[in-house]
Amino acid sequence: MVLMNSPQPQTSSPSISVVIPMHNSEKTIARALDSAMDQQHPPIEIVVVDDGSKDDSPYQVKALSHPLVRLIRQDHQGVSIARNTGIAHAHGDIIAFLDADDTWNPDYLKAIATLYKEHPECSVYATGYAIEDTQGHRKVPHIREISFAGASGELTHYFAVAAHSYPPLWTCLLYTSDAADE
Repeated sequence: MVLMNSPQPQTSSPSISVVIPMHNSEKTIARALDSAMDQQHPPIEIVVVDDGSKDDSPYQVKALSHPLVRLIRQDHQGVSIARNTGIAHAHGDIIAFLDADDTWNPDYLKAIATLYKEHPECSVYATGYAIEDTQGHRKVPHIREISFAGASGELTHYFAVAAHSYPPLWTCLLYTSDAADE
């Protein structure tokens, strides 16, 4: 999801910061970081907020020693506070949330950057998503009641769509850093 303060035409590619809230994620954090680093539109930084983990996940992040990855540690306060901490430390035009147990396709941030440029009047940007279980079975949810006909457009009735299908937005959310000032 991307939130913007003032609609204006976007001519250049936006800089994107990735924020990953993490709590006891030693089994999944490496995969999430790999997907963030393997983007066709690379992020300018990846801010991992360790929300009081008791396992080895913070040490796994530190062991990467990757120049894009920054680890911030805090006492356990929950995912929302961890995301807010990440926002406070991020520097990109867009802040993309990636949960520590999720992954992105390599073209995800490229698609978000394209939507950001094509629809500057919008406050939220999202793409399609798939749900994968622990055995690797993937399901692509069918979203009903979409108010546009093409590959992209403006969704004007979020709750009406969500009431009739899977949610049109998933938990890996995006927003512009300008929106944090509102």
